[in-house]
Amino acid sequence: MQSIEEFMSEFFLARTVQIKKDIEDRSAFRQRFFANDCDWDSRQGEVELSESEVVTTISISDKESQVITHAAAPFFELRYHLQASGQSWLIRDVEYRCPKCYYSDARRTGTMGCNICSGKGWIGSEEAPPNGPAPGGSFIPPNRF
Repeated sequence: MQSIEEFMSEFFLARTVQIKKDIEDRSAFRQRFFANDCDWDSRQGEVELSESEVVTTISISDKESQVITHAAAPFFELRYHLQASGQSWLIRDVEYRCPKCYYSDARRTGTMGCNICSGKGWIGSEEAPPNGPAPGGSFIPPNRF
């Protein structure tokens, strides 16, 4: 069985390669519609962000494994939920640390009454808008402001 560390390293590397390919594939489109100094929709910094992500915690149970990672500031921790697949792993879900709870007393005191993450401390696919964040936006659900 592939170790979780090996799987995550392979994932980070493959993701970075894919981001570089996507940026290159979009080059003609960017040249056609955007000025050279326009950062909007440029994916500027995504390669460096992808390369900066590191595993900080791994927890394994009978049902699933979880991996918590951290990337370059100002991004929050991510929690990957992994499931075994043959001799390797598959990512079943990804959550990110709730910024409101992270920067509030709730994190330190354990009183979790957050209107964004419902007190879980993590925001996953059930809390996020169905199509992801708006460009330049966040994953904060509109009904939880």
